[in-house]
Amino acid sequence: MATDPAAGRESARDREDDETTVRALPSLDEKLMHIDLAAALEQLRHEDGFVASGRNAMTVVKYRGLRIVLELMRPGARIDDPRPKTGGAVVVQVLSGRLRLEAEGQEIDLAAGRLVALDHLAPSQLTALEETAFLIWVSWTDRAAHGERRDALP
Repeated sequence: MATDPAAGRESARDREDDETTVRALPSLDEKLMHIDLAAALEQLRHEDGFVASGRNAMTVVKYRGLRIVLELMRPGARIDDPRPKTGGAVVVQVLSGRLRLEAEGQEIDLAAGRLVALDHLAPSQLTALEETAFLIWVSWTDRAAHGERRDALP
């Protein structure tokens, strides 16, 4: 099934955990999904959250054991996450712009086309150095996906 946020369907609010709510596509767990990231980014760019805070996010995939969140941030916008571990592997993939990631006492600058993988570690901070679009992938083992450790980004 094709999932296109611009196709007239309204996004649903998706509860990732007890503290984090992000924008979500209406169908997050179809067996086959085709997602138009450019259309999703345009939607994020025009929503009140981005206009007001300079940051907006949308869950684009929510399979058992895997979450993929599309983020859009203005220059200077930050995500602070004091949790050192996610219970799953984390990948941050920059689609456009530049992002500074801090984890394990290191700072890594990522430009479009770059990614960083963290084995069960959460970035302690993500800062947009310019308008930046990126994906955050979090993958859990079956054991972790069943609730033993479900801390998630963003």
